[in-house]
Amino acid sequence: MGILEDYLAAREKLKIDVEEVLLTHVAPAVMDEMQEQVQEKVYDAYIPRVYVRRMEDGGLKDRRNYEASVEVGSMTLTVENLTKDAGYWRPPGMGDRFLTPVVESGVGYDYKSPGPRPFNEATEQEVVQSGTVDRELKIGLTERGHNIKEG
Repeated sequence: MGILEDYLAAREKLKIDVEEVLLTHVAPAVMDEMQEQVQEKVYDAYIPRVYVRRMEDGGLKDRRNYEASVEVGSMTLTVENLTKDAGYWRPPGMGDRFLTPVVESGVGYDYKSPGPRPFNEATEQEVVQSGTVDRELKIGLTERGHNIKEG
């Protein structure tokens, strides 16, 4: 192979490795932070009188309700909290719905709303500002044989 072919092969390997590391290293770290933000912004905001919170047992802190995906080509990581209400916080006759839009907006409760309690943006800001994303990318890419230089 010539220099151009070597370069193109190395670039393709790096792209594939970054997409993989986003799922294997960065996404779990984002999910950890999301759990912390849900606790702080949602659960610590008030004590409910009408229902029992599910928290890590089917609630907004339950990692089984989190889904991560990477948009191939753009290397964009998306982490979503797909918790459904399962009968909680909804008007009579309405089917299951995702809780995140309700909690983040404060709209859609079947009782007096505690107000918006956004946690997605806080999660994103924290993992970027704290260096979590950079750290996890570096760890994952180093494990895959890439030499990552500081700076």
